[in-house]
Amino acid sequence: MTLEPGSIVCKLTAASELVCSQVASHDRSVLSVLHDWQDLLGAFLGAVIGIVGALIVASATKRRSRNIAALLLLPDLKSYMSLGEAIETDLHTPENSPVPRLKVVAILHRRVALEQLHGSEANQVFDIDHRLWAHLAQCQRSDKKLTRELEACSRAQEEAQHADAELVRDNLAATPSRPIAISRALRDGSLTRLLARTASVEDTFDLCIEHATLAHYFLGQFIFRPWYVPAFAVRWRMKFRPNDCDRRSRFLLKEQQVLRNGGDAKNDMGSEAQKDDQHYSTLQEPSTSSSGLSS
Repeated sequence: MTLEPGSIVCKLTAASELVCSQVASHDRSVLSVLHDWQDLLGAFLGAVIGIVGALIVASATKRRSRNIAALLLLPDLKSYMSLGEAIETDLHTPENSPVPRLKVVAILHRRVALEQLHGSEANQVFDIDHRLWAHLAQCQRSDKKLTRELEACSRAQEEAQHADAELVRDNLAATPSRPIAISRALRDGSLTRLLARTASVEDTFDLCIEHATLAHYFLGQFIFRPWYVPAFAVRWRMKFRPNDCDRRSRFLLKEQQVLRNGGDAKNDMGSEAQKDDQHYSTLQEPSTSSSGLSS
């Protein structure tokens, strides 16, 4: 009697053979199993190690490019902060009164070019923290707006000087070309437009300085922090125990205005800037240039 391939007896025989082989496999030792599966396990572990190594290399490369971009951004932000401090110091000296027009003139003479801020370096740090990216983006927009307003202010100043010269000439002339009242009205109108331009430039410049100062603060907190301080600890401290700089940032991003009554914010910013300068000088040393960069 021959067994057909589809018969019940043939199926039962095949099933019993499979069960017997599985029972026999349980009696095998671990070493024999590893010996049989060593090729597959080696291939699997090799693939996992390769993926982990590629991720580590990619993370280190991204961290290095981010640190280099932050190092390039730091001098631009510091120069803008120093410009604001120098202008405030010069305008509040005894021989100079804090008039907005004087401040605008000082800005025109001490204008700095933010080459790195408007370059691709700012795009490499945008994913560190949303507040840092917001301050850098707003500082870029404010700087471009300030450039346009300074040009308009220069034109308004030329018009005011021309109108004032016309008024003086009409006053000194025996037969003026137009009535004195008209010349005085034109001079007063040009001065009004000049004062409006200078006030707008002053507000835009204050916004730009505030954004640059807070961007410098967040760079110090997330990039130039000590290596033993993790990023999540910094974020928790900002969330549950915010200082004046964090409150200024929150108010500025929400209201688009500078928080005037900052309390001890200036002292906090001075201490943070001093720490960042010390850490920045450490990063510039050739022997320790790579040890100071944090992940």
